[in-house]
Amino acid sequence: MWACSTLPFVHNPLFDAISAEAIAPLTAREFKTQEQANLSWAFSKCGFLDQPLMASLASSSIALIHVAELQDISSTAWSFSKLALLDHPLREATSSQAMRRCHQFGGQEMANIAWSMAVLSVEPSPLLEAIAAQAIPRISSWRPQELANTAWAFSKRCMCHEPLLDSLAA
Repeated sequence: MWACSTLPFVHNPLFDAISAEAIAPLTAREFKTQEQANLSWAFSKCGFLDQPLMASLASSSIALIHVAELQDISSTAWSFSKLALLDHPLREATSSQAMRRCHQFGGQEMANIAWSMAVLSVEPSPLLEAIAAQAIPRISSWRPQELANTAWAFSKRCMCHEPLLDSLAA
């Protein structure tokens, strides 16, 4: 899937076939969390919206979110936001898990979660507050893209978190 998502074109019959074959194993919880995240990332990277597949991915992701790696959680959140899909149960599960594990997130995961919340105009103030609190002491080691995405997410939500903004500006 990764290779297909990096091509300069989308082969619709291929994506349709992959989607059709993936739904049953997703429903049966046969995919690992990384495989789910990779699949959602590939489809969203190409802008290929398949509602039945995404519904199956959301359901399976919710069921396995407690064992998911941090990268898988943030990638899945990013993928749904990239496709402008607001799945409320998935968003709630993601926010809840991110709140519990925010202290473990690296810069990319924090930036992806903040960005995904902001894109869909979700109001997760407690989550963004937790991200800000965890980001401030570590922000000096972040890459430019992580800094930019986090700054954008907070400004998009009109959330003026002065200590975070000061850290971003430093």
